[in-house]
Amino acid sequence: MHPRRHIPIPIALLANAILGLILIEVNHYLSGFSLQAIIPASFVLYAGLCMSYLPGLFVCIVSGLMMDASIPTPPGYFLITLPILQLVIHRLRPKLHREGGLDSILITQFLNLLVLLHLSFLYHQQAPIPLFLSFIQILTSQTLLLVIIPTHLAIQIALSSALGIDVNEEEAKSA
Repeated sequence: MHPRRHIPIPIALLANAILGLILIEVNHYLSGFSLQAIIPASFVLYAGLCMSYLPGLFVCIVSGLMMDASIPTPPGYFLITLPILQLVIHRLRPKLHREGGLDSILITQFLNLLVLLHLSFLYHQQAPIPLFLSFIQILTSQTLLLVIIPTHLAIQIALSSALGIDVNEEEAKSA
């Protein structure tokens, strides 16, 4: 086993940690308006598209633990949700562009919307919040996700290419 095969794991973990820190800062500023941005689908896109299943699952579990620690949700929510999202993207990846085409962005937006709707239902069960506030939170999260996805994925793919890992070659080995 060649050590270069494991290079995408630290790339994905480092990029997700930086994205998590940025998300914490964004949520800090949004908290003044009683809002929070939740973008779990962006944490799993690179792992689902460009990595084989088990290393991608490891990245999603670690990222899920990080998100559970930074966003007030039920315990272990993202620890379960992120591997499920990664599995969906991994299963759809023969039909998706690996460099972040429109189809990849749309499926990521759809999966994120499903998670946001589920979370708003959970929050509404605990403490009813106004419907417009929930709608604004979903709109804010989806807009932020639309802005972040191409850049986040492009940075990870560029780092992989700079370190000599071809995205399409990694897919051929896992198939």
